Amino acid sequence: MLTNLAWMHAALEQFPEAEKILRDAYELAKETLGPLHPSTLSCGNNLASIYNNLGRYDDGIALLRSIADAQRRVLGADHPQTLISLNNVGFALLQLGRTDEAAPLLENVLEVRTRVLGETHPHTLASMSNLGSLRRRQKRFDEAEQICRRNLELHTKTLGADHPETIYCLQDIVKLHLARNDHAAAEPFLKQLIEQRERMLPGSDPLLAKMHEMHGICLLQMEHFEEAEAALLKAHKLPEQIAGPDNPKIRTTMKHLVDLYRRWNREESRLAWEERLK
Repeated sequence: MLTNLAWMHAALEQFPEAEKILRDAYELAKETLGPLHPSTLSCGNNLASIYNNLGRYDDGIALLRSIADAQRRVLGADHPQTLISLNNVGFALLQLGRTDEAAPLLENVLEVRTRVLGETHPHTLASMSNLGSLRRRQKRFDEAEQICRRNLELHTKTLGADHPETIYCLQDIVKLHLARNDHAAAEPFLKQLIEQRERMLPGSDPLLAKMHEMHGICLLQMEHFEEAEAALLKAHKLPEQIAGPDNPKIRTTMKHLVDLYRRWNREESRLAWEERLK
């Protein structure tokens, strides 16, 4: 009940109230259930999440570390639950951009999970994805690509090409190529993502509009102007269908269309879209 009440406050962005409730619930759970009870651990992880919402990142990391340290002492370093907590610490550090601190944790978790659980276990695949993201943020792009491609291969083999987790792997490869400004490499993966999304979720889909926009930007950077125009016009049309012409996301796409027509030397079209932006 306390955690449900806390999340009601969190949903209303009343984070100080949520933090107080969860802190009390966490202390009560430790006393009555013990520090390693699943409900206690869940409460502690939720409290760390609220600390992040409050901008108390160091408190969140410290709490996650304390949970992981307790599990390591009692359950052992290779226990699956310990690895989940260590992964939570590493992922939290990664999200904060503290890659040097995240690296040894995420590398160790992947190594142990591969050895204990096997390469195709869902937890191992999740660790592989995290390590790929880490290498991308470290700008170690060749290593990141090797990890991401292997992750995609394993997901496709074990879950199928259209599984949501496999699609996330495709998105990781797109992010990697865009991070290294290799639009030509990113473009076919974006095209594949769009085809899968259209097949799985026909009709109006906000994420599909974003994919079309990213595809259009890639094609624009490659100076494939006609294809870029088609992609950006789709990106402009979908949000308008879903949320109406005042959707703020539409303006972002309109600016890309203005840039397209400027670079394509289509002056009349550029002026028309600039006028619509006013």
